[in-house]
Amino acid sequence: MKQYYYKEHSGDEPKGPFSESKMERLRSKGIITPDMLVTVQQDGDWKPVAAEKSLRLYPKNRYGAVLLLLAVNWLVYFFAIDRSLQGQDQVLNGMASYWSCMEDHEWWRCLTGLFVAPDLGILIFSTVTLLLLGVMVAPVMGFSGFLLFYILCGLISTVLYLPLASYQASSDGIFSWMLASLFRELPVPGMLASACGIASASIVLCSHRRRFGINAGSWSGLILVGAAAFFAISFAQDIFLFMALFGAVIGGFLSLPGSIKYNMFLRRESGQADFRIRLRDQWHLTFAVIALLGIATASYLISGNNGGLASCKTAWQYGWTNGDADNSPEAAEAMLAAAKRGYPDACEAVGYRYLKGLDYPPNRNEAVKWFTLAAERGHPRSQYELANAFKEGRGAPASDEQALAWLRKSAEAGYGPAVQALAVSYLNGSLGIHDPAKGAALLEQCMAGRRLFEPASEAAYILGTLYARGEGVGKNPEKAFELYAKAAEQGMADAQWKLALCYKTGAGVESDPVQAVRWMQKAAQQGHAESARTLDGLRKMLPFGSRMPEGSPPPAPTEQKTQSSSSPQT
Repeated sequence: MKQYYYKEHSGDEPKGPFSESKMERLRSKGIITPDMLVTVQQDGDWKPVAAEKSLRLYPKNRYGAVLLLLAVNWLVYFFAIDRSLQGQDQVLNGMASYWSCMEDHEWWRCLTGLFVAPDLGILIFSTVTLLLLGVMVAPVMGFSGFLLFYILCGLISTVLYLPLASYQASSDGIFSWMLASLFRELPVPGMLASACGIASASIVLCSHRRRFGINAGSWSGLILVGAAAFFAISFAQDIFLFMALFGAVIGGFLSLPGSIKYNMFLRRESGQADFRIRLRDQWHLTFAVIALLGIATASYLISGNNGGLASCKTAWQYGWTNGDADNSPEAAEAMLAAAKRGYPDACEAVGYRYLKGLDYPPNRNEAVKWFTLAAERGHPRSQYELANAFKEGRGAPASDEQALAWLRKSAEAGYGPAVQALAVSYLNGSLGIHDPAKGAALLEQCMAGRRLFEPASEAAYILGTLYARGEGVGKNPEKAFELYAKAAEQGMADAQWKLALCYKTGAGVESDPVQAVRWMQKAAQQGHAESARTLDGLRKMLPFGSRMPEGSPPPAPTEQKTQSSSSPQT
């Protein structure tokens, strides 16, 4: 490491040694002036400070804008937001999200979100970046320029990310329709983008300046790479990683004009003057900051804070539940307000309450109206309910064509009950379609877990029946037995009855009267009429030592030797 010595005049005693960072601080404070003499390692080659190229002139650290931002961020965190809110509920704290901005047009959130920390970790990360690197970037940009830079980094990053949050549901994975709803409601951490923008700007503007013995470029690299790695590994939400990358890229671009101006100053002055930007010289930047704040205020006055998502979250805060009892009047009013703003979750919730006559007077037509609003916005559960309304002609004109169209949309979005209902329609020819092979293929997808998010007992039972009869698929008693066993283990009485018949007749499994009686008894205990009628006669066929007392529970089915060694696996 280089060691520097300096003296005021040629005959004076040299002072030192000092490190490069110490010399830079002494220059910034005005203790060392450009006309003083300096030497490296006291080699006797004394030259004016301004002529020593390794000692680049940096402006003195400025803390005004940095301390202002820190004060606002911490005051908001402790006094202006509800820190108990987590995840999607943080939209109530003023953060931006796809739905609140793109659908409810509450664009003021793009600005307020820059000063709202989603958690204490992000706030500490922003604080460290401001104190470590912001104080070196601020004097190069000036007070107003630094404030405008901070705002623009977060604002532009937020606006760029919002279209990416419009995740489209597809039929290629589990819960894809849930992911689509989740992405639209996730709060966007604009504060994170602004902090990463400052780190990127320090690389462009003062990468060689030292801070605690390490140059700013190294500090910035550690911060950006560390943040990207941490967010990529630790968060299931890619939003943090995207915002960190957006902020870094935008911060680099926005700092380029300041870098050009600063380097032109150094070449013009040759290190003989201090670089300083006065507030009165940045009146246009000050006006830009005030204008952005004014636009955000106008947006708030126009759209308010009563958007669909916020009203829905307010209803949940009042204790809203989708159970079989009425909610509080405040919760019902907030949920209805959210539905009137077109929020699909609220439209669906209100539709179900009208359907059940809870919270609101029973009205099937009103229920269909709200289901339609949610369905048109791509909500698959409402599409499924709307399909049932058209199919049954209750609350909507009977129309197989409309029912099939909405059922297909819901199934394509991956909603399990819709996939299963569409499969049944293909099997029994309802809704004007009949293709057992397609129905069987859809049920296979349900059994594979790609579409159904609830216990697949009904799908397994129907598919087992197809394999037993050879409808739409090749006849395969062994496969039918396996599927009946899956549904029976989940408590389906019809499947338990079919499984008992397989054990009784030896269809797809070795005949076992004991297992047949036990599974038939299980079905009878659930009120299965055919099992109850057959059980007594079947029990009398058992050997005396194998007879069971009535009501004894059946054990799990044991491994049996099947009739064919080539039976397919489920």
